Amino acid sequence: MDPLADALHRGLDTAFEKAGPRESTLRAWLRGEPLGHPLHAMLTDVPLGAWTSAMIFDAMSGRRGRQPWSSAARGAIGIGVGGAVLAAVTGLADWHAIENRDARRIGLVHGLINTLGLAAFTLSLVRRQQPGRGRRSAAVGYALAITAAQLGGALVYQQGIGVRSAGEETLQEPAA
Repeated sequence: MDPLADALHRGLDTAFEKAGPRESTLRAWLRGEPLGHPLHAMLTDVPLGAWTSAMIFDAMSGRRGRQPWSSAARGAIGIGVGGAVLAAVTGLADWHAIENRDARRIGLVHGLINTLGLAAFTLSLVRRQQPGRGRRSAAVGYALAITAAQLGGALVYQQGIGVRSAGEETLQEPAA
């Protein structure tokens, strides 16, 4: 995994350098620093929520893909795909900042599994052009997304990636 991680890291270095004098501003925005909260963590709710909704809509549509549930599932998948692309971009920026090699490996696997999940949901959207198709692709994509989410949780809760302790922030004393 390390050769792939190193190559991706160098590629991101090059991409950020092309931003020129706005490099630090771009990095800060992609990581959510002006918001005071990691942007990736906020954006992951969009695809996971949309894709969970799609799974529910698919179940409600039955075997024959009854309307309006199958249309709702297709729409939810589309929203999830768009959200996943935004989450991926911000996730790459967060991953690029990881210095711990073990955590970087976990992050790489997290991203690769998410990429496979995104591909499965994109395939589902394409297959849904034909009635009753694309549900299996979505189920595979959902399983991959949930697996990747567990790895993302491990990065935060076990590796401490993206977590600031309260001691790192300075609080202003009220003026007397």
